[in-house]
Amino acid sequence: MPKTTFIAKPPSATRLTEMEQSPKPAEAPKPKSRNMLLAMIIVAILVVVGVGIYIYTMKPTGVTGTPVSIWDTSGSCLPPPSTNCGFKNSTGGAILRITTGTIVTWTNTGGTSHTATACVSSNPQFSSTAQYGSCPSGGNAAGLDNFDSGTLSGGATFSHTFNTAGNYSYYCSLHPWMHGTIIVS
Repeated sequence: MPKTTFIAKPPSATRLTEMEQSPKPAEAPKPKSRNMLLAMIIVAILVVVGVGIYIYTMKPTGVTGTPVSIWDTSGSCLPPPSTNCGFKNSTGGAILRITTGTIVTWTNTGGTSHTATACVSSNPQFSSTAQYGSCPSGGNAAGLDNFDSGTLSGGATFSHTFNTAGNYSYYCSLHPWMHGTIIVS
């Protein structure tokens, strides 16, 4: 039988390759297809547009317009000569001067219910009598806006846009001795 001989290789040739000691960072999952990626982008755009439209068309939550306070003291509104209730603008007067197109917002800051009602004969409790009449100077001129807030409890608001120039008298239908005037030019 023939004799077999082994030839030894140098030590550098037999060295084993060392394994990496630090783990590889996790790779982001690849989308299953390009169409899936496009669909996700379109959905994201639609959501952003929808939220933008919602915010743009949302009604403001704060009170807007030129403010008029409907006030009373301690929830009481007694007839004259008492002066414990009324209408007042930002300067404290009962006469407000504005231009056409202005929004006026009445806020009941008192403790009892009130209204802001135009001096038009078809409105509730309209009266042109001198004593405690809701509209002692008579009704508003023909062609002027009619408005009636209905009953406003404490903290409630009512707004009206004045688009026609003229002198508007108004009153509280629950307390007809309360009067105010808006002059629109």
